[in-house]
Amino acid sequence: MSAPNIKQLSAILAYSKGIIPSDTVRNLLISPPSNNEMIKVNNIVVSNLSSNPVAVTIEGKLYDGTYIPLIYQLVIPVQATLLAIDRTTAPYLFGAGINDVFNSIYVSSGSANDIAFSCSYDTLTGN
Repeated sequence: MSAPNIKQLSAILAYSKGIIPSDTVRNLLISPPSNNEMIKVNNIVVSNLSSNPVAVTIEGKLYDGTYIPLIYQLVIPVQATLLAIDRTTAPYLFGAGINDVFNSIYVSSGSANDIAFSCSYDTLTGN
């Protein structure tokens, strides 16, 4: 499968979502797009809800299952909010069948229930 033709889009849909992981393992933040779609990540914001500094990791998952750190063990200060990824550094996500590109975004932190991850992204559908 090849990437959708972004010169001939049939739809652009905007989404926002957030999670507060209840554990310290990888949690899915942005799911893989369908075969005829790609996702442009606009931003990922991280908020520390606790009274202790907490380290966070944001990873892109490749089609082959490999996780690549985009942000690795970044310490978020007490009760602070950080724009971790913005449009200048944000990845595109592609559907199944395209090797060596990200298809989803996962997040984790060093403390359960203490970090809120939020994001906005656009799903681009090609013809």
